[in-house]
Amino acid sequence: MKDRSVMISRRRRTRKGGLIARWRAIREDQGGALVELAIVMGFLLAPMLLGVIDIGSLVYDSIENTNAADAAAEYAAQYYIATATPGPSALPTLAQVTTAATNESPELQHFLKSGTTFTVTAATGCGTAAPLYTGVSGLTPPTCAGANLPYVQITAQSTVVPLVHFSVLGGSMTLSNTATIPLVK
Repeated sequence: MKDRSVMISRRRRTRKGGLIARWRAIREDQGGALVELAIVMGFLLAPMLLGVIDIGSLVYDSIENTNAADAAAEYAAQYYIATATPGPSALPTLAQVTTAATNESPELQHFLKSGTTFTVTAATGCGTAAPLYTGVSGLTPPTCAGANLPYVQITAQSTVVPLVHFSVLGGSMTLSNTATIPLVK
């Protein structure tokens, strides 16, 4: 009987000692796991954060480019209407239209990395709806017959250098936006 009680007490000590040993091992490893997590998350989150910032800036640049094209087209239409009385209407020069586009989106030129370019092209023509527009390059007032309306079409194009160079996309990205406005007196 004595032998059995000794064995039970040994089992209890072993179990109790094993449980305590396990708790000590867990307590000692808690800080190490946190350090490992911090290191791994740093390597994962830093590139993701840079990518999100870069994509956000490209979306912002695209919005600025669209606004520049719209502003330049509106300027050309307003100039056409303002010069309509008396006599034939005139359109602004390409330099004036480029200035209007640049004034609308100064961030595209001043706050981006070097290598960013910004160009404006213009066309005029006659048509009844956007898909039917056929025009010529430059800013000369069109003479339209019938139900066709004269229009001005401005294309703003910017070549943007992203913060992070993606090997798949190349070193730069070209954003191009077009705005078309009928010239109605």
